[in-house]
Amino acid sequence: MANLPQSISNYLPNILPELNPITAIHSVGGGNISKSFKISSKNASVFLKLESIEKAGMFRSEEKALTILSKKSQFKIPKVKAQDSVGNYCFLVLEYVKMQSSTSKPKEFASLLADLHKNTNNHFGLDHDNFIGNLAQFNHPKEDWLEFYIRHRLEIQFELAYNQGYFSSTDQRMFSAFCGRLQNFIPKEKSALLHGDLWSGNYSMDTKGNHVLYDPSIYYGHREMDLAMMKLFGGFSEEVFLQYDRKFPLEPDWKERIPIHQLYPILVHANLFGISYIEEAKFIWKRWT
Repeated sequence: MANLPQSISNYLPNILPELNPITAIHSVGGGNISKSFKISSKNASVFLKLESIEKAGMFRSEEKALTILSKKSQFKIPKVKAQDSVGNYCFLVLEYVKMQSSTSKPKEFASLLADLHKNTNNHFGLDHDNFIGNLAQFNHPKEDWLEFYIRHRLEIQFELAYNQGYFSSTDQRMFSAFCGRLQNFIPKEKSALLHGDLWSGNYSMDTKGNHVLYDPSIYYGHREMDLAMMKLFGGFSEEVFLQYDRKFPLEPDWKERIPIHQLYPILVHANLFGISYIEEAKFIWKRWT
């Protein structure tokens, strides 16, 4: 899939007349999962994500997530223009948003994120399952955050990694002990609508100065999950967290709990990208047991 299949480029003008005729197709880098392209005509450009047909569920759930975020937040969310399949391929077409090379306005971003997190529900989870990367993410609703986090996040990813031979039976016992102690560390909060995969690569600013979110893995969870993900790979200034805390105060010692909520994305990355993340996961549960 190094190039856009001819069947897709032939089909697109039929469902998106503004692309008739297509004048340029450019591969877009940066994605770790799907192939991405900028497709242009004389009068319009779109952003297309491409996968093999068996992964069509990923794009269906992404379309749902983008629609929910556009209704529940004041972030700029790329509009979905089409979600379809042709032959052995499936694709998602979004409006093309021209991004800046750098981001700023930390207070504004923090305020928008706080407002997103103020969307709450009477449960943790979602009314449908979705994906984190190309891994299934199960969102069966639970009233208790820790039950949800352990059963539908940590245990599933640990089992996947264990079955790949990344962990030993000793690791399994340590992990279970860690999960058993989490009730001593995590304060109870109302659920918050999360982006779910909020690292700096899934956020930017457009050339009009709007804060843009994309590639979501949404669910209602503990809001420290988004903050922990923001800190996992860097890219967000400390001013963002300071301003967030002022707008929507966090429970005491939230910074000390960051590794607990980073364990889920670390296990996800181990299952997606390999063994290099395993020692980081072990370090977390050894620290908290």
